[in-house]
Amino acid sequence: MDNNLDLYSLPSGFANALAADPEALKAFLELGQEEQKSLIHQTKGVRTKAEMKALARTLHT
Repeated sequence: MDNNLDLYSLPSGFANALAADPEALKAFLELGQEEQKSLIHQTKGVRTKAEMKALARTLHT
């Protein structure tokens, strides 16, 4: 996989949600670059920690 994503550039809430959910993190890292960008864009509409965790969980459900 050629993935140039800098994990340190992720929105902090999303990074925290992924760090707390190893399955979601693994699934996120396996996504293509465009899919990752799309998911990161979705985080801009998230307003609560619970919503961010739910978004991360969608990666492995």
